[in-house]
Amino acid sequence: MLFLKEDTSATIRLGPFVDSVDGKTYEVGMAAAMDNATTGIRVSKNGAAFADRNDATAPVYDAFGYYSVVLDGTDTSTPGTLQVIFGDAAVCLPCEANFMIVAANIYDSLFGAGTTFLKTDMTQILAHTLTNTGTQIADAFQTMYDVASPVLTCQSVNQAQDNATVAEINAEVVDALGTDTIAELAQGIPSATPTIKQALMLLYMALRNESLTTASLLSIKNDAGTVITKATLADDSTTMTKGKLASGA
Repeated sequence: MLFLKEDTSATIRLGPFVDSVDGKTYEVGMAAAMDNATTGIRVSKNGAAFADRNDATAPVYDAFGYYSVVLDGTDTSTPGTLQVIFGDAAVCLPCEANFMIVAANIYDSLFGAGTTFLKTDMTQILAHTLTNTGTQIADAFQTMYDVASPVLTCQSVNQAQDNATVAEINAEVVDALGTDTIAELAQGIPSATPTIKQALMLLYMALRNESLTTASLLSIKNDAGTVITKATLADDSTTMTKGKLASGA
């Protein structure tokens, strides 16, 4: 099945038309019959009932029983299948050609034509434009990877600037990962659905800062020595149980 661009004129080949008696002789004089306004070439748009071809250009014989047929933007106006047929039982065997009508940006992306393309740039993916601040890039990553959200979003990226280049995006990602810092967690109960930054910071604080473990309590502190979160411990000499982390207050 061939592709045609939606709402766009196209010249197709319909055939081969061969004699209805011997089934092999090419029919070279079918143009006038095919051009008839009511009994000529018919089209079916995406499974709809057959109707007259809209374009008024007369078909022209090409070669080997094939005719050049012009379809206009009305003939190609419906996305989906397009079936083009003609038959004259007294003269020739029937012929049909089948096409897939696709949106302009899909056609142009597939065949390198036109100026519209699939929406695959960063602006279309994020639904926003990017600026040149590492903080906003970091915030964008946090929002995109927030596991509490079922949809990837990037609501914190500023919409007022021009599209960033690939080099600018790369530089900002490097800056966000290697330069920008994230703050320690505040005292409280760690979320069951944390952001990537929150989950990483909790692990980092547990490894980096002073912690306290007694027979009945595990405490995780911030850099200043304040307990931000804690969990109860219990050991009956057979099983050691740690409770959920709670607020350090």
